[in-house]
Amino acid sequence: MASTRRDSAGFTLIELLVVIVVLGVLAGVVVFSLGGVASQATVSACRADVKTLETAVAAYNAQTGGTPTVSAALLTQGVHPYVQSWPSNSGYTITVSGGQVYVQTPTNSVAVLASDPNACDGAGGSFSTSTTTSTVPLASLGADQSASGTNIASAQGGAVSSTSGPLGAGSASLPGTAGSYLSTATQELSPSKFSIAAWFKTSSPGPIVGFTNSATNSSPSDWDRMIWVDPTGHLVFGVWPYQVAEVTSPSTYNDGQWHQVVGTWGPGGQVLYVDGVKVASSASSPVYTYNGYWHLGYSYMAGWPDVASTNYFTGNVADIAIFPSQLSVSQVQSLASATTNTAEYEAVTALNPSSFWPLNG
Repeated sequence: MASTRRDSAGFTLIELLVVIVVLGVLAGVVVFSLGGVASQATVSACRADVKTLETAVAAYNAQTGGTPTVSAALLTQGVHPYVQSWPSNSGYTITVSGGQVYVQTPTNSVAVLASDPNACDGAGGSFSTSTTTSTVPLASLGADQSASGTNIASAQGGAVSSTSGPLGAGSASLPGTAGSYLSTATQELSPSKFSIAAWFKTSSPGPIVGFTNSATNSSPSDWDRMIWVDPTGHLVFGVWPYQVAEVTSPSTYNDGQWHQVVGTWGPGGQVLYVDGVKVASSASSPVYTYNGYWHLGYSYMAGWPDVASTNYFTGNVADIAIFPSQLSVSQVQSLASATTNTAEYEAVTALNPSSFWPLNG
């Protein structure tokens, strides 16, 4: 009886095609299943990070009484930080603004309060990348990183670069001795509406930034547009609209920790913000204008009330920017909510400063 025997040399072409199709179907099922698991894991990670930060905020408020208002910098910096590092995940972004924790996911066009039970829903997708992410350019101490880049601040005396700064970057270290500061060489007309933003860390009184009609620290004939720490540790923002105009923070900030201060002048009045929160304000009026120069860590302060006994700052300053407009509350908060050096750089440059000195080179 004849028998048929299959050649054992291999599969037929049809069999190979069937195997390829089956493997393709199985691969699609596995990828789909794993994608769902990964997405759910990101949502869970988001919720865990939110819980951690809400606990840290509660601990901060219990220990400090909520003064100054909590910020990302206050939670992550200091001898005993409340969190070791800020959560970073490509599937969601967590920020702190006005003492509240916010979450933004790819499905939310704006950040929502983390207390919303659905705040983390949608985490795990991809954010729109209509613009490319920039990095902070490497530059020397005092380099101007505004669009013009021409208003360089030259270090004088004992002003030196330091690796210690806000948001993981560097700063300018100032010893508080006579002649130790940074000064610009480009004369400009003092702005009639403007905003000054700066990071600082100190335990002593002294000027953080100021404007005078002298390029050096010699006695000028005009001086104002200053932010300083007064002898009791309060922040003061002073402008001269043909008379003394000051607003002063109710809290003190000579605690040796990093803080961000913003002073704005314009149609919205004279406003002082600290760590993204408005702490003082007053009405504004037409301001005296003159040609002058910006000074970092120095200002001539004679004749002003509540000034320090020195014209020189002791401590560290960083990310000082001058804006030719009065920043809004949301714009100030966009600066304060930055949690990395790159995010800070992008937030500042997005608001088109006339001068910007990161001081982290």
